[in-house]
Amino acid sequence: MQNESLNIIFYHGEFDSLKLNSLELSLLDYLDANDFPKNIKSRLKWVFLEMISNIQNHAEKKADCYSSIEFKFNKKNEEFIIISENCLKTLQAKYLQANISRLNNMSSDDLQNKYLKVMENADEKTAHAGLGLIGIARKSDNIVSEIKSVNDNISKIKIQVSINL
Repeated sequence: MQNESLNIIFYHGEFDSLKLNSLELSLLDYLDANDFPKNIKSRLKWVFLEMISNIQNHAEKKADCYSSIEFKFNKKNEEFIIISENCLKTLQAKYLQANISRLNNMSSDDLQNKYLKVMENADEKTAHAGLGLIGIARKSDNIVSEIKSVNDNISKIKIQVSINL
């Protein structure tokens, strides 16, 4: 079998509402034009939008590297790969990477229980804190993260999520 890779969506730059809508419309157009199973389309859309939302809500906007946000949506054989790359405060990036590692080591049942526990314990200040990452872990087949230092306080984090057909 040939190792075929297709770059479907690629974005590099700053995020704003129009660009966010454009990325979402590009994904919807792609999914509508292809005959993938409904559950795969649903998972892809949810993870895609959650990852964009995480960049928009959590990227370090004051860092010099804010303008170098990257977002990719690729298909390689029977696997979809969604990649986000943005700057965070170094401590926040390390915390996120540790959470990803913990979530990767959890079973589906453990992820479901963690999701319900976070929902149950959420208050107005922490409303749904971490639910997006738990949801990504639940809906994906694999999450990988990598951190590169930009300076003493800022790091660039790359998150790659895989969803198999």
